[in-house]
Amino acid sequence: TINDSNLLASSYLSFKNDLEQLPGISSVSSSFQVPGRQVGGTTFEAVGRPSTERFQTAILSADKNFIKTYGLEIVNGRGFEQLRNDSLSVVINQTAAKIVGWENPIGQKLVLAAGNEFEVIGVINDFHFNSLHEKIRPMLLFGFDLERISNRQVYPPVISIQFDPNSDMNGNLDDISKIWDQRVSEEKLTYSFLDKEYDQLYRAEQRFGDIFLIFAVIAIF
Repeated sequence: TINDSNLLASSYLSFKNDLEQLPGISSVSSSFQVPGRQVGGTTFEAVGRPSTERFQTAILSADKNFIKTYGLEIVNGRGFEQLRNDSLSVVINQTAAKIVGWENPIGQKLVLAAGNEFEVIGVINDFHFNSLHEKIRPMLLFGFDLERISNRQVYPPVISIQFDPNSDMNGNLDDISKIWDQRVSEEKLTYSFLDKEYDQLYRAEQRFGDIFLIFAVIAIF
């Protein structure tokens, strides 16, 4: 992931477009959140269910390439598409469908705490978007038109890149850095690998788990 990509400002779209042309890159996505880091949350009401029944959920906001870039599987319905107006659409995970009790979620509607109503267009497979040790929670994925929000000078802070596994990683990073430097000369490119972030998170949790086990043993004895 490329961090602080909102520094690109008006060059954001051209930077992302240039990345997509590099031979070693398979897919590029813009988003406000990414798996493995803190994501937002809200509550929602399922239309047709009692209005007093609200469900806690995590939320992600991303462009149409997010599902492909992260290798997620659409198990029902569809994802966000360029030629459709999906501003009032939402993709949910399997856990969200399960807690509401939707056997066929496609076409169902939900209302967020803020009052906005969205129609379910797709269901993606459950995946760990926070800790690998946490139980998978309901998740809502909202799409946005990157060109439209960029015209309003809103720039998602994270660009995620999926590399061709057979490509030269060092060469890929050099190419990306050159494209970045052409647009943001005052700040060096900063990036991170999500698999390493997950590994660090897992190791930190493992250490915490060891400490918790010691305290548990002391408490028992």
